[in-house]
Amino acid sequence: MSSGTDGTLVLVIEEEVDVTQLVCHVIMQEQFKPVTAHSAERGIQIAEQEQPKAIILDLMLGDLDGLEVLKRLKENPRTRAIPIIVLDAKSDRSNCIKALELGAEDYISHPFSNPELALRLRSALRRSRMALSFLTAGDLEVDPIAMRVSIKGRPVDLSLLEFKLLCVLMSRPGNIIPREELLHAVWGNNPQVESRSVDTYVYRVRNKLGGQGGMMTTVRGRGYMFQKLDQDPLVQTSNPRAPESAGSAAC
Repeated sequence: MSSGTDGTLVLVIEEEVDVTQLVCHVIMQEQFKPVTAHSAERGIQIAEQEQPKAIILDLMLGDLDGLEVLKRLKENPRTRAIPIIVLDAKSDRSNCIKALELGAEDYISHPFSNPELALRLRSALRRSRMALSFLTAGDLEVDPIAMRVSIKGRPVDLSLLEFKLLCVLMSRPGNIIPREELLHAVWGNNPQVESRSVDTYVYRVRNKLGGQGGMMTTVRGRGYMFQKLDQDPLVQTSNPRAPESAGSAAC
């Protein structure tokens, strides 16, 4: 395929030739380098060997279910840090939930426009670059590459969405991040995901972090902020142990 100017390699795992051509056209317009695989096994092989900066994965593959491909890529230490944008011809809510829980960076249902795909690809790459630094705050340590969280060396078990949420907050300490911004950063530009998902997941992460969870503070009417325990409070916050609204996470 034609190469872009910055050397950013984007892998497209897609069985349909016309969809592949459309996606590659968008990638090249963004001045990135597309590489294609028309089967799941070939896509996994290329991902391991070439280490692309992002992967666009269609769920409708003949040799292996796309969700299984996603699972294998996220379980592999060589590929789990690569942001993956899932394409789904079915626009299935359950597929959306499964894909995000397995670690997909974003979910797009057919039909989609070129500008939409380009925007989501740029956003995924930007979030990926932001997550490369090792994050620490007090006894809390987060390794974005290895996807490990620990407190005083003891591992903390977070789901992939919980992990992404914590990374976004920790990467901007002292800054108020609006609920909508967190929603896009963790779940992507998915209109099916409601803002209450942010409240629910913040509540879950706080509980799992125990005493360190108090660093994730709620700014009433504005969003959330990560504030180290030794910092002076910048704003009046609500009880950090309870979500502002009840309800389970939505996709």
